[in-house]
Amino acid sequence: MAEQFTASDGTLPPGDDDPHLVYIAVGKSIHRWEQMEETLARLALKLSGQSDGIENLPGFGKANGTFVRRISALGQAAQSYFAKHPDQALEGEFGAIVTEVNSLSIERHRIAHGHITMWGELKLPEEKGEFSVDVTMLYRWAPPWYGIEKLRTSPVGLNGAGIEQVSQKFEDLNNRALVFSESLAG
Repeated sequence: MAEQFTASDGTLPPGDDDPHLVYIAVGKSIHRWEQMEETLARLALKLSGQSDGIENLPGFGKANGTFVRRISALGQAAQSYFAKHPDQALEGEFGAIVTEVNSLSIERHRIAHGHITMWGELKLPEEKGEFSVDVTMLYRWAPPWYGIEKLRTSPVGLNGAGIEQVSQKFEDLNNRALVFSESLAG
């Protein structure tokens, strides 16, 4: 079964010898995603003509308690905003941001619903007889086995550096949404 999750040379993807590297990357990634979601919530408020200060965020969250609802509210606010302030370039940028956040949401799910895994690689000698084997266990973050089909991913998972690459996409999109928000008319 594990053969289908290895590289063409039969090796597993990189892992970390310290599980804390993976846990730190996971925590940082979830933080960056939530930071981005807060930026999008503020953007939805701003697009709808409300203050994007902290006084309005709890109400927005209560009314839009799931990711799908928050993205829908963001889209509705943008529709109303662009009807009053037409700007094809800004509207195109908004559409690109929403497309990317929807695309990245599966990556967020893979991380948020994952757990630490340990996989070892070893090569047995070809000669028969007595031998010893050194095994290094490497840690990765992966979905539980029952979730690999729903999350469309390998059960082997990512090491800390792989999670950091995904996490950086969350941060980059957050920054892009901040720049977009600042470009909006009053």
